Amino acid sequence: MDAWRLLHPETNRYTWRQRHPKVQCRLDFFLVSQSIAYTTTHAEISPGGKSDHSMITLKISIHSNPWGPGVWKLNTSFLIEMSYVNQIKATIQETLDEYREDDSVSPTLLWEMVKLKVREKSLLYAKTKKKQTKEREIDLEQTIAKLEEEIEKRNLDDAQTSHIGEKIYKQKREFEKIIEERTKGAMLRSKTKWYNKV
Repeated sequence: MDAWRLLHPETNRYTWRQRHPKVQCRLDFFLVSQSIAYTTTHAEISPGGKSDHSMITLKISIHSNPWGPGVWKLNTSFLIEMSYVNQIKATIQETLDEYREDDSVSPTLLWEMVKLKVREKSLLYAKTKKKQTKEREIDLEQTIAKLEEEIEKRNLDDAQTSHIGEKIYKQKREFEKIIEERTKGAMLRSKTKWYNKV
């Protein structure tokens, strides 16, 4: 059975559209077995990146063990961001100033303290940036979805459809850039050398 129809039986949404001439269809499905259907908690049609097809997302409630803290690795892409570099420079200087007059702190211990402070600052920077990026991604997704619904529901002429289509195009380019950056991060963490680039 189709997970979308199961959770949204009264709602009509399209998963593929063409701008010229204007054509909209529902070509993509997320089919699940009857046993999985009862554990499906969420099905949504969202804007897809680098494609004229929308993305169908599905959430299934399963039991899993909680994750541990894992291993921290510096995201080296931060090193080209001046805001991060300046914060790290300031953190190093503050740590050196804090222990400059303390004779009980050896150079080795001072080095460990510097690394600890840099790690703390890096984690905070990454967390803040991730939150801001996620908020922007959600905002873009919602904006694109609303624009697509506007084209679907309203009886628009070609000029209006083209105008909204241009808005969707610009929003999708920014959305795709966020997805691409996330993909690069996943590749770095998993040590993947190749991935399918559309």
